[in-house]
Amino acid sequence: MLRIADSPLDRLRNRKPPAVTGDQYYAGSRLAADWYNAHPRSSCTLDLARTIVDNGAAQLWETERMVAAQTRYERALGSLCRKHGMILQCCVITEESLESFGHRIYGYRNTKHARLVALNVLQDALDALIEQYHGSKRSGGGIRAAHEPDYRPRGLVPDG
Repeated sequence: MLRIADSPLDRLRNRKPPAVTGDQYYAGSRLAADWYNAHPRSSCTLDLARTIVDNGAAQLWETERMVAAQTRYERALGSLCRKHGMILQCCVITEESLESFGHRIYGYRNTKHARLVALNVLQDALDALIEQYHGSKRSGGGIRAAHEPDYRPRGLVPDG
């Protein structure tokens, strides 16, 4: 996905110290990429009545990719509460500034307070989005990398 200007998510990631973690940034970028890939551009046309010859299936693959991206996008937003879905759509997808969102939704007149409240809600929304895109990888269960220092396969090495 190519963007001309930095998004609010990019600016938060590039701050010193970063306001969002790498996982939060990745989850927000995945959501934006799914939204972007799910919506056809004006240069994209589909002719479903055409005769397929000589690599004509590429257009069908594009359509299937758009449907898959739309499904991922809807599933991700559907798993979130309304408050989190709203800030992700406004600040990540349409790239509204955090200050503007805080003023408009929460009614804060002070720019600093509006930005801080919106940032906290965005961080919570991105944390919830991590669960959608990555699953519960931090819950202690599931697959662990063999190169971790405390890794021991279960059942293969006797304890003691």
